Amino acid sequence: MELEKEELARRLAKRAETAVKILKILVIIAGAVFAAAGIFCIIALTVISDRQTAVIGIIVFMCCIILLAVAVMSMLAYAYYALNKLKKLK
Repeated sequence: MELEKEELARRLAKRAETAVKILKILVIIAGAVFAAAGIFCIIALTVISDRQTAVIGIIVFMCCIILLAVAVMSMLAYAYYALNKLKKLK
């Protein structure tokens, strides 16, 4: 019984550690996409003469940011779930 709890605790800790690593990667990617969206907005307002094309590009970047935010939230929920189970296991 004790050996099973130790194995389960090890697996849950590994899951939580993996979730934290993925969260770090997702946050870096989200920052890069956000910076690219900012640069695109500046370029769109100054260089691109067709406003419709600029708006479509901004919408695409915003959709990417929303998808990344959803991915970060789901990974946070996954890490919280694994840590909560680990805490209840004692």
